[in-house]
Amino acid sequence: MHLLHSISMSMTTGLIIAVLASLCWGSVDAVRKALAERITPLALATLLAAGKIPGFALWAAVDGSWSIPPAYILPGLGVVVTALIASVLFLWALRLSPLSVSIPMLSLTPAFAVLIAFLLLDEAPTGRQQIGIGAVVTGAFFLNTGIQSVRGGRWGDPGAWIMVAVSALWAAAMTLDKVAMQYTDAPTHGIVHVTLIALLLLLFTVVRGQWRTLAEVRTMGGLYGAAIVLGTLATALQLVAIQVVLVSVVETIKRFVGLTMSVVNGRIFFREPVGRRKVFAIIWMGAGVFLLV
Repeated sequence: MHLLHSISMSMTTGLIIAVLASLCWGSVDAVRKALAERITPLALATLLAAGKIPGFALWAAVDGSWSIPPAYILPGLGVVVTALIASVLFLWALRLSPLSVSIPMLSLTPAFAVLIAFLLLDEAPTGRQQIGIGAVVTGAFFLNTGIQSVRGGRWGDPGAWIMVAVSALWAAAMTLDKVAMQYTDAPTHGIVHVTLIALLLLLFTVVRGQWRTLAEVRTMGGLYGAAIVLGTLATALQLVAIQVVLVSVVETIKRFVGLTMSVVNGRIFFREPVGRRKVFAIIWMGAGVFLLV
């Protein structure tokens, strides 16, 4: 009997795992920011995806069923397609618009998760959880931008709207993860989707004539290894968490932890200022997360 199937996880355990996954994602973001200064975005995305394969292969070998029934194929491929499109659109949005315009739109991801998970999984947060998700969404938005930015008409910026699409796609990808795991176990789903994403990114890198940039991994030292370990753990823990916790709740916790860590890491490592607005936004989001549990 497979380990994950033999353990009946409680909601509390699932929430703890969701927090651990979010901490890993927040750490990956910090490491990825440092790596982005040394290697091109496409090469970095390819290397990070390929680096997850050994960890997931080991997990699947120890605990996976390796069963891929026909019903799995559609949602399984859906995860790969949505994740890849989101990655491309993310980079496109960053090229079209300043970070201050595009990044705040990612705060909409939990809201999209509520809608998409309801449509595909019939998941509906309680009234209290809906208030909490709303608090995190508004707090996340104003953590990255302010009222003046909204009044300044930045909603009309094309990069901002592309990033809205990225938010929807990321929410869809996590929801499809949960749909796919209705037909197979987490280790098997994990190795399938990370391998396909890595192969498609590698193909895209070759087609773009950028395959030589992959050799730049030699200049990244221990940062690359840290990113691989953290990224593999983040993905695996997230897959485990969404099996027992609502997708929208996991996404909301992930957004809160990630944004809070970005403020802390920015202050510690990059000497970025932390004003009253950021402190208030984090407290506001924290209150929202409290309503989720």
